[in-house]
Amino acid sequence: MAHAVITGNVGKDIQLKQSQQGKPWCTVSIGWSERVKDVNGQWDNGPTVWVSARVFGAQAEHVAQSISKGMKVVAAGDLRPETWSGQNGEETVITMMADSITPALFNQVAQVTKVQQQQQQGGSWNQQPAQAPQAGNWSAPTGQQGMQQAQANVNSVMNSEPPF
Repeated sequence: MAHAVITGNVGKDIQLKQSQQGKPWCTVSIGWSERVKDVNGQWDNGPTVWVSARVFGAQAEHVAQSISKGMKVVAAGDLRPETWSGQNGEETVITMMADSITPALFNQVAQVTKVQQQQQQGGSWNQQPAQAPQAGNWSAPTGQQGMQQAQANVNSVMNSEPPF
């Protein structure tokens, strides 16, 4: 199994689906074309390469809410061949089992909203936007005491052995 990171444009609208067990999943079609020079030295788009990236669970819900056709994205995950018998004999397509799919910030801006997860009975997760702390409601010490504690933390880390 090969792990890869790809950057490309989303080719179709994303449809959130449910597995037979009721788990959410979706497929994101990601395509890109290499720029190549023709015989006259002019730049042109080469053939488009498409990868289907599948994502599961809560992340599938987040992708379906956040990503849309035409957006530039970055996807990371394991590449797996899927083979079937088609009209032309055996056919194979490469599918990515994505660990993450995120907006690429080339010529676009993203706004991130963190979700707060709370485990419920039965192991399902309830996701709600996290609340920002109110002013003055931080638990970290402030002033001179806070600076001394921060310096002690930095010194502790700097003087410790690396974990490898």
